Amino acid sequence: MKPRTTPSLRRGTRGFSLIELMVGVAIALVVTLVIFSVLSVSESRRRTTSSLNDIGQSGSYATYLLDRAIRSAGSGLTSRWDETIGCLINASRSSTQILPRTAALPAPFAAVTADLRLAPVVIAEGQSAAGSDVLMVMAGSSGFGEVAAQAEGPTLVADGPGVLLRNTIGFGGGDLVLLANQPDCLLSQVEATQAGTAVPKDASSLVHGADPRLLLDGAYYTASGSTVNLADITDTAVAASIGNVAAANPPQFRLYGVGDNQTLFSYDLLRIDGSDAALPIAEGVMQLRAVYGVDTDNDRVLDAWVAPTGTTWGADALLSPAGAANLRNILAVRFAVVLRSSLVERTDVAPASLPLFADLPDVATTVTIATGERNFRYRVIESTIPLRNTLLLPAL
Repeated sequence: MKPRTTPSLRRGTRGFSLIELMVGVAIALVVTLVIFSVLSVSESRRRTTSSLNDIGQSGSYATYLLDRAIRSAGSGLTSRWDETIGCLINASRSSTQILPRTAALPAPFAAVTADLRLAPVVIAEGQSAAGSDVLMVMAGSSGFGEVAAQAEGPTLVADGPGVLLRNTIGFGGGDLVLLANQPDCLLSQVEATQAGTAVPKDASSLVHGADPRLLLDGAYYTASGSTVNLADITDTAVAASIGNVAAANPPQFRLYGVGDNQTLFSYDLLRIDGSDAALPIAEGVMQLRAVYGVDTDNDRVLDAWVAPTGTTWGADALLSPAGAANLRNILAVRFAVVLRSSLVERTDVAPASLPLFADLPDVATTVTIATGERNFRYRVIESTIPLRNTLLLPAL
C-alpha cells in the first residue's frame, strides 16, 4: 500500500509560484530604480553645488583682484595732478617702443586705443570679448612718487644722460621715473648707481651749477619717444619715481577684460616681465561691466552715477587732451562680474536676462542670456570701490 502524504508535507515542499517570482522581481526593480534615481539626483545636486562653489571662488578671486587694483588707482602718480594726469605716455623697453603702441594690443584688448594717457581708472565700454568692458587701471608704488621733484631741464654729460632736478632725494637706482611735461610724459629708468642727493656729483659739468642730476639708464631708458625726448624736458616739468622693478614693487599699469572661454585676462602695459601677452587670471567670467561715480559740482562729493559713454565719460573722451579735467572728477567705480558655471544642466535654469546695477536707475542695465546658454547657472557679483587717491585732491 502507498503511504499517505499529509497536507502539511505538501505545503512545506512547495516552491514559489510564477506570479510570486514576478512580483518579487518587480519589487526588486522598483527598489533598484528608486535607489539609482536618488543617487542620480544626489550626484546632479553635488555637481551643481560643486560648479556653483567653483564659480563662487573664481568670482571672489576676480573681485578681489579688481578691488585691490582699483583701490590703489592713482597712488604714487604725484599730488601734482595738473602736471601729470592726462599726459600721453611715452615709454620704451629694451630699445623697443611700448607706449604709444605701434601695433594693436593683444586679445582680448585689441580694440583699446594705442595712445594711452596717464589716468587712475578708465572704462572702455564694450571693448572686450562679447561686449564686455575693459578696465584700465594705473598706479605707482605707494610712498614713491606722491611728492614730485621740479625739473630744471635736461642734461647730457660725460657720465650719462639725465635730467636736472632741484634735488634727487627720494630717487634710487633702478627706479622708474615719470617725467611729466604736458601734454606728454616720458617714462624712463634711473641709472643703477644713482643715490638721492641734494648736491651734484660734479658741479663743474652742470649748466645750472649747483643743481643735482638724475642720471638715466637701464631697460626703460630712452632718449627719445614718438613725440617727446629728453631735450623736451623744461623747467615746467615734474619728475616722480613711481616704483622699482628690481625691488619687486613696480608700478601697476594694467588692463582687465574678458576674453575667450569665459576667462578674465590682465595685461601689463609696461611689459615688466618682457611679455607682450595677456595673462589669464580667473575662469568662469562671462561679462565685466562698470560705471563711474562722479562729482558734478567740484565739491569732492559723489553726485551721480554715469555710464562710460558719450563725449564726456566715454573712453575716447577721457583719453583725449581735454579729458584730464574730467578724470579728477571720477570718485568711485562700481563694477559687476557675471559668472557662468561650467556644468550643463538638463533643463534651462537661467532667466532670459540678468539685471546689473538695479539700485542705480541712471545706469541700470541687463545682460541678455541667449536661448542656447540658459542651461548654465549664473551668478552676479557687484562691488563699489571709492578712488581714495582722487578723494584726497582739493576742490577746483
